[in-house]
Amino acid sequence: MRAAPRIAIVGAGIVGSAIAYFLAARGASVTLIDAAGPGAGVTDRAFGWINVALADPDGPGANFKHRVIDDYRKLDDRLHGRLNIAWQGALSWSDDPGRTEARFADLKRADHRVTLLDTAQVARLEPTLKSPPALAIFAPEDGMMRPGVSARVLAAAAMEAGAALRVGQAVDNIEPLPTGGVRLWLGNDRAEFDRVVLAAGAAVADLCRPLGLILPLEASPSILTRFRSPVPILNRIVESPEFEARMETPNYLVTAESYQGDRSDCGPEVVATGLRKALATGLTGGEALTLDSVQVGMRPVQVGCGPIVGRVPGSPCLYIAAFHPGVILAATIGGLVAQDMLDETVPTELEGLAPR
Repeated sequence: MRAAPRIAIVGAGIVGSAIAYFLAARGASVTLIDAAGPGAGVTDRAFGWINVALADPDGPGANFKHRVIDDYRKLDDRLHGRLNIAWQGALSWSDDPGRTEARFADLKRADHRVTLLDTAQVARLEPTLKSPPALAIFAPEDGMMRPGVSARVLAAAAMEAGAALRVGQAVDNIEPLPTGGVRLWLGNDRAEFDRVVLAAGAAVADLCRPLGLILPLEASPSILTRFRSPVPILNRIVESPEFEARMETPNYLVTAESYQGDRSDCGPEVVATGLRKALATGLTGGEALTLDSVQVGMRPVQVGCGPIVGRVPGSPCLYIAAFHPGVILAATIGGLVAQDMLDETVPTELEGLAPR
């Protein structure tokens, strides 16, 4: 009987924790490593929208578009509902009804399960909208979750399956060994593994650079803002020209926004103030919102390519899993990576995604 491979996962966000769970569930000897702990990095600053229909049909992850929702449902079933995903769907529209209609037609051609709603139908779904749009796209199967919490659930499930968790030390250096395997340098400590998966988001590019591997990956900032709300004022995700928002809990509303930099006219607090005004203008009850927190997350966005997933050329014991959108693709890619590493067969969906 072959010994279970010793595999380290560097990065315990939603992607790394999902990979750790799928590997441990199949009997691998897994060590999950993160300096801060599961779900404590950019994952905790993610919006938490599980969607395919309203994503770019030609963008990153398009190969997986027909699997994402089903894979998350299957994963949550395996975990007995512990991911706590709310499958309430999502509404999206443009300020130009013609563009909304054209977008809907594109999504239907791509075989997405979406519906085009008129003003009255939108108002029935979201009665707090002060000015419901003439047309909106409804994706009834979209879900929403708290990504940081979900990452911690996945890490806990991995440990229940036998994985070890190592926190409090960052990986400083990676050394592929000439005899096979990989040595990790963690402060004054060293640890050797048969294989290592780098799933530490934007930091993966920095870890790979000393190896002579330049990844087409950059850190792209985004802002997650939380507002306290006396009562729930949305039923599902709403993506309008003015804001992208959902209820995180009955008394907290969260929004996501791109971050344009540290200039005084577009810093996080300025963005949060503008969002509060937009919510007060657009939603009945929005005027009662009060700012709770505003956080900046650095998303690992690939440049000119799809998700970066696969073995490093010349170092087959080193594996990369770095991409955006991590929340959307974690359940699907997590299972595929486990299949790739343990079955020694690259799944069709991952072909062509390995770093070059």
